[in-house]
Order: sequence, then C-alpha cells, then structure tokens
Amino acid sequence: MKLKETANKEYHNTNLKESNPEILDISFTKIIDDCKFGLPTSSSYILNDKLKIQKIVKTLMHIREKKPRELILTEKTQSIGGCEKCDIDKWRWSNDKVKHFLAKFTSPVFIIRAGDSRIFGTIDNNCFYIHAIEYNLGDIYQHS
Repeated sequence: MKLKETANKEYHNTNLKESNPEILDISFTKIIDDCKFGLPTSSSYILNDKLKIQKIVKTLMHIREKKPRELILTEKTQSIGGCEKCDIDKWRWSNDKVKHFLAKFTSPVFIIRAGDSRIFGTIDNNCFYIHAIEYNLGDIYQHS
C-alpha cells in the first residue's frame, strides 16, 4: 500500500470530476490528534483485537484500489468498504470533539465501513485523507 504524505504541499485542482481519475492514495496527515479516535499508541488495547485491525487494514487496501467515484458509489451496506456521506449537522453525535474536528473540512466527509469500525475521511486531489477512526460502534456517533 502506498501512503502519500502530503504535508506542506499545495494542490490547486481538488475537483473529483477528473477526466482520467487514478486510484486513490491514502494519507494520515490530517488525522485527529486523539489516540481514541486517531492512530492508537503501540500499547493500546485496540491493537489486541486482531480481527478488528485486520478489517481496518483490509478496508484501507480496498480504499487504495478504488478511484474516487468508485469508492463514493460503493453501497453503504457493504461490510468492508461500504461508503456513506456524513451529514455532520443532522447526525446524533456521541463525541462532540470529533464532530467539531470533522466540521472544519470544506470537502464532504465520507464514512467507510470496516466491519464494526468506521473510517472518516475526505477526498482531495485523488487522495483519501483519514480524519478519524471509530474503533467501536457508537463511540463517535449513534448508529441507527
């Protein structure tokens, strides 16, 4: 998997309607600075759940294999890689810190299913920026 680190780079074309889109890169450079919803520490209890971590990694590989439109159009009911646009103002949030963090992005925020976890991110210049990870359902927002 190619991880694209894009700190301190400027992009002028952020339009998803590219004439010849390529598969997505993945970046963690804009992830929330919170071990509970971002990247966990090496001693985190989250890493003990091997099946959960396996599904998250498999989902990252799924994202990496898709073009932007293909990812966005993936049925949200799909267990790995299901995609849904996040309606920040209408959802019932369990964690306001994450809600406010996601609200600052001007691009639409998408939620990608990773088994019983969720990956929150935006797409900009053919790169999927991961902003938060809900390791346990209900920790970030109340699921219906």
